[in-house]
Amino acid sequence: MDDIRIVAVYCRNVLNLKEARLSDPYFYQSLSLCVIDAVFSIRAIYETTTMPTVKRYCDYFNLKRYRTDRASLPKIEEQQSIKDWLSAMESKGIEFFTSSVFKNRQRTSSKNGILKSEAVFRFALELERHKVYYFQDMHNILANDRFEEAIKEIPGQRSGISLKYFFMLAGSDDLIKPDMHIMNFLKAVFLNKGIVRSITLKDAQVLLSGACDVLRPEYPHLTPRLLDNMIWSYQSKRKQDKSIHHLNGYEREDHDMKPVQGMPNKGDIFKGKVQDLFNYDVKDWRRRDIGFYKHDVNFNRKSTYPSRGDKIILIDTERHRYELNVSKPDYDHKICLGTPGRLKTWYQRKCFDEQRVDPNTWIFFQYTGIGNEFLIFTESERNLLQAERV
Repeated sequence: MDDIRIVAVYCRNVLNLKEARLSDPYFYQSLSLCVIDAVFSIRAIYETTTMPTVKRYCDYFNLKRYRTDRASLPKIEEQQSIKDWLSAMESKGIEFFTSSVFKNRQRTSSKNGILKSEAVFRFALELERHKVYYFQDMHNILANDRFEEAIKEIPGQRSGISLKYFFMLAGSDDLIKPDMHIMNFLKAVFLNKGIVRSITLKDAQVLLSGACDVLRPEYPHLTPRLLDNMIWSYQSKRKQDKSIHHLNGYEREDHDMKPVQGMPNKGDIFKGKVQDLFNYDVKDWRRRDIGFYKHDVNFNRKSTYPSRGDKIILIDTERHRYELNVSKPDYDHKICLGTPGRLKTWYQRKCFDEQRVDPNTWIFFQYTGIGNEFLIFTESERNLLQAERV
């Protein structure tokens, strides 16, 4: 069996190809959102970092995020022009967009990288130079070597992964985004057959395009772009499941540990998991609370604090304070942070979905050493802090 057929068979066995549908970001309302998504998604946690960045941009400019009609491009007058976007960035400056619009200071790479906000500005400049302002202008840069080379000259874009993803978001069905999820999936395909082989970016495109050709008689709607999206979702879910299984084992170990009495030690870090309360407030906000695991993630210590009846003060990265009453259920290893409505503004500041609660969202808490005060971080904020300390 040749390599392409091996990939096709594996995809048929593990993916729900019959129900395959592209996710919302493949139907953005404006081309500017495709640029922002493509650049900010590299070396980032997509759901908790990239999507909130796009949402903050749309909220700032009061833009519609996704088109209503997926079968056709939005009308030009209903899109934000690349020219208008560039004018706004030139007027207000990259630093303003970084801190006040995107609210994201990630860089394109840890070594010699630039702010991703500067990278999207330079990307947009190249679109303007090639007279691409709307989705309807994309024909000006398809198979345009000069455009592609100019984008790859932007620091952090040399691999071309962002560029491929931009074309996918803008409507190209024939490309894939060969990121870590895709590459790991393809390696697993061959390991499943006892084959150890390296996979290059070019290999990934050839293998998935070829697999689509093999599978299309059975799944006529399948395209490389759609197959890429299915694999990405599959790999992402597997990663989340592994995290859950790890935590479940870690909870079992907790029961045999003797807890530290009283408050934790300064700097101790704890994990929390967002929990769906399955109801809404009067403003249609999906209510949620946080299960706080009383096990420090760094030093293998368990604390008796917090317990039911305690109070806890959470301080976010912008120094906003939230006082919560700790409530049931109260277990030896886990407690519920009650009065959930008091954290609603924090969730909104961090761009959590108003209508949906992701069951695999982790929150982190770091004890300040002062009273009952803890710093609160989203997973992406904690990862960013750790990266900055390296």
